[in-house]
Amino acid sequence: MITPEPLPKEFENTFEKESKLTKKSKEQDFQVKYKTEMCKNWINGHCQFGDNCAFAHGKEELREKTLSKKECTHFAEGFCVYGDRCLFKHIVSSKRRLPVFINISMKGQMERLEYVI
Repeated sequence: MITPEPLPKEFENTFEKESKLTKKSKEQDFQVKYKTEMCKNWINGHCQFGDNCAFAHGKEELREKTLSKKECTHFAEGFCVYGDRCLFKHIVSSKRRLPVFINISMKGQMERLEYVI
C-alpha cells in the first residue's frame, strides 16, 4: 500500500487562503455592482428581497457603475459575453478583432469567425 507524503509547509492551508481570497473578491464585486441596475423582479411587480435587494428599486436608487481602469481583454479580442454588465473598459480601436457571424448550415445555426478588419 502506498501512503501519500504530507504536503510541504508552504502548501498547508492553501485551500483556506484561496477561499478567503475568493470571498474577498466576491465582496468587492458585490460593492462595485450594488444598485447599478434596475431590479427586474421589482419592475415586474414583486421582489422577494425587498430592502435587502442588491438591485435598484426605482431610478432614485440607481448608482453609476464604477469601471475598472483595466481594458476588457475579451472585448479587445472580439467579444465580451458580459456586454454592458462588464466591469472592465470596452475600448473600440481600429486594431480590435471584430466577430463576424455567418450562416453556414441548413438549420440556420451561426458560427463565429474572427479576423482583423
